[in-house]
Amino acid sequence: MPKRLAILLIALLAAACGGGSPSASTVILSSSAPSPTATKPGPSTAELTPAATKVEPTEEPTQPAEQQDLKVLEYGYTHFPGDTDYVQYGVILENPNKSGWLATYVDVTIAFLDKNGDVLTTEDETISNALPGQRVAIGSAAFDTEGVTKMSVQVDADWEEIDYEVGEFVPSHLRLSGDEYSTKVTGIMMCNFDKPQEYVTVVAILRNSSGRVIGGDHDIIENLRCNSTGKAFSIETTGKIRRAVKAEVYAST
Repeated sequence: MPKRLAILLIALLAAACGGGSPSASTVILSSSAPSPTATKPGPSTAELTPAATKVEPTEEPTQPAEQQDLKVLEYGYTHFPGDTDYVQYGVILENPNKSGWLATYVDVTIAFLDKNGDVLTTEDETISNALPGQRVAIGSAAFDTEGVTKMSVQVDADWEEIDYEVGEFVPSHLRLSGDEYSTKVTGIMMCNFDKPQEYVTVVAILRNSSGRVIGGDHDIIENLRCNSTGKAFSIETTGKIRRAVKAEVYAST
């Protein structure tokens, strides 16, 4: 056989048997061994061709966050014994959903019990809206509480899924004072909502030197316009809470 014909026959046999390096037109990338020529690893079974230099991951549809229940953060009271027996109380709630879920028609049942666990009296309060990621509060007085040793709080709410940003209430210029008969908290309430707030409940939560909630009370602001001036409020307790050294203010509709 001529030498040139023998060389040609050997080359044809090598091609038929798959000899040589792998084809560059199909490179399989995996998460454990990405190709050094790829600028970004693709999915574990992604296939790159010479013309493809980047594989973008497929975006999954955004799912709404699962709704979380309202949290009762803190509560407490101060007992005023006497002919007219009563307590001054405060409760702080939080909507833990950072966005997406608005708590509406929040029903709060507050019970005051004696040492045997018997209910002396209950108070039913309603908050129209607890905005996502924000805190609200309840503060007031309850009567017929002779022998009270314990307070309990139960909360129920309806939920509305929303896809828009909400505003917030911004208290400022807070001042804690009092006289012989009451404890007073004053300040200015502002807001950054798109529309005026027709009916706003402003609640002062009072704490002692240890930081414990020891009571609270509230005031009502009508037609609160969201501008730079805000509107003044004055919250005065039924009796003077002598251990109060700090006040916090919350607002809700």
